[in-house]
Amino acid sequence: MASRYRSLRLSLPLACMLLGGCAGMPAARPDSRNAAAHARDLREQRMQSSWVGHPYEDLIRAFGAPGMIMNIPAYRPWKASVVVYEGQQDNAGCVDAFVVEHGGQPVIYDYFCR
Repeated sequence: MASRYRSLRLSLPLACMLLGGCAGMPAARPDSRNAAAHARDLREQRMQSSWVGHPYEDLIRAFGAPGMIMNIPAYRPWKASVVVYEGQQDNAGCVDAFVVEHGGQPVIYDYFCR
């Protein structure tokens, strides 16, 4: 019967959790992938709170002309496009993508770090 469970291996953190704690076990260190993802998430939150709802012309004044503009197909009730900037300072490895809603004065609707 023991041979049936030879392939079952528990990692040390999982075994500690199941068996009741490992107080002396060192905390897991974030690897570079987690740190980069965390930096991108923080940038996305910061940029969304800074730019969503602002006029598109303010973005142009701050960042200059975008590197790329893509139209979003008209499946939404409003017309929108995505403007893309690469290589901005302090961008945590992001390609900055802003969704711009058109209709009257163009306004920034959303931001994504990609």
